[in-house]
Amino acid sequence: MQQDKSNEIKILLPKQKIIFCDIDGTLLDDHNNIHDETLSHIKKLINESTDYHFALASGRNLAEQLLLYRKLNLKSSGLLLGSNGAQIYSLKSHQIIYEQTLPVLEAERIYKKYLELKAINKNIALLVAYTNSSAYVENFSDEMWAKYNFSNIKTNPSFTKEKIVMITIMFLQEKLPEMLSFLKQFDLTVLDGPNLTSINAKNVSKAHAIEYVLKKYNIEHQHVAVIGDSKNDLCMFELPNVFSITHTSAKPYLQKIATEVIDLPKSQFIKEGLIDFQYYINQLEKK
Repeated sequence: MQQDKSNEIKILLPKQKIIFCDIDGTLLDDHNNIHDETLSHIKKLINESTDYHFALASGRNLAEQLLLYRKLNLKSSGLLLGSNGAQIYSLKSHQIIYEQTLPVLEAERIYKKYLELKAINKNIALLVAYTNSSAYVENFSDEMWAKYNFSNIKTNPSFTKEKIVMITIMFLQEKLPEMLSFLKQFDLTVLDGPNLTSINAKNVSKAHAIEYVLKKYNIEHQHVAVIGDSKNDLCMFELPNVFSITHTSAKPYLQKIATEVIDLPKSQFIKEGLIDFQYYINQLEKK
């Protein structure tokens, strides 16, 4: 179910610029840390400019993203795109302005299939994200609890089929072709990665969420930068006329279509990419 959650006043005016940045492997390193040089430059650009805004775009839910954004200490004019774009949160109005949930019957059938497969393969685990930023987790190992830190969000004691924004199935040791084959019968968005598969409602993606934001706030594609490194970022890079930034360690298909592929240490690549985006914008505005 797709919903526009507010009638808020448009806070981002025409000719404003917005940066959509992936979190894991991009903004954060493998130890969930952000490099000081990266943070310093983002803060300088966003907090000292009235026309640049920052948005997180991730498979993580809104509660995790909100905690991270507050740690960045950025001005509250940006946005959070949670659960791969199933929800959009405005930091200006402090409310969810858009969300799209999984159909109830499909969610229930997927969960039953997960239980069936878990009885055969003990390495499969489940994460269910809900509209209220709570989550249901099942069969998580200590290693997974460390990676998906739920200390800042509420966990549900049991699975419920209503108000789900994303289901994530983790394959810790191997792929489960039977699950992927099962999911093909549904008209849903299924994103298969090396260690997990995320499931959203139809037409949910970071790109769809960005298009919604640009239309709502009347922002031009050429005033947008996107930063990412993996499969769920590909749709952002394929948007027309956006300035896309990635690193030489990113997936080859991203490097192939990116505006900029930065061959610098991870601690410097976002800073370098944003400097180039600013130069691009300055040249654009001189025309």
